[in-house]
Amino acid sequence: EPNRIAESNQPWVSPNPNSGAVDAGAAPGSLITLEFSTASLAPGAYVANIVVKEDTFAKSAVIDSAVIIVYLTIAPKPESNDSVWVDNVVACKGASVPVAISFKNDEELAGMSAGLFWNSTAANLDSVSYIGSRIAAYGAIPTTINNGNQTVALGMLRIPPEPLLPVGSGLWATLWFTLDANADCHLITIDTTFIPPGVELLFSDASANSIYPKYENGLIDVDCECT
Repeated sequence: EPNRIAESNQPWVSPNPNSGAVDAGAAPGSLITLEFSTASLAPGAYVANIVVKEDTFAKSAVIDSAVIIVYLTIAPKPESNDSVWVDNVVACKGASVPVAISFKNDEELAGMSAGLFWNSTAANLDSVSYIGSRIAAYGAIPTTINNGNQTVALGMLRIPPEPLLPVGSGLWATLWFTLDANADCHLITIDTTFIPPGVELLFSDASANSIYPKYENGLIDVDCECT
């Protein structure tokens, strides 16, 4: 039986495995699993073609092929009155600068997560402080800094018998950046991002319902004239 390959014409879906062979009359081989990567897709309808064909590496033409059509619908995230916002600050190049992240929740929460990205290598995230934070008393506050990718993953998970986070508004965390001493004057934007395998801006209530809060970008205005 000739070797077959499977190829997708869209980056958001890929077959795994993408090649293989089964002898004629033999039992079916391994199933092909379709793996989806949809974090970057906007709400809407999408179509992809998975083409399964003979590997023609040593041949001059395709003998036979089959096409699997994949339909995908990305539903819009439900609106929420909850919100997360990041401060706008002005800082001198070479300085250590705190940037506060705050949030408001209209329901009791059992968990929170956020993936954040800053768009300049001139800012290095040294630490994340929870002093004065509304979630400081919780035992599970995972925090992962990746300066190579300019990202930070933040989280909070309530572990019973800890109480649910009450309705309210206030500080989530403070990001402590150091700015490059040779940085040019420019604006650094702090935006949300998806961090694999599953960190995104998300709140979770007592019933494990997902809540997608509104988000307001933060800015670091690098002032290269101050000292």
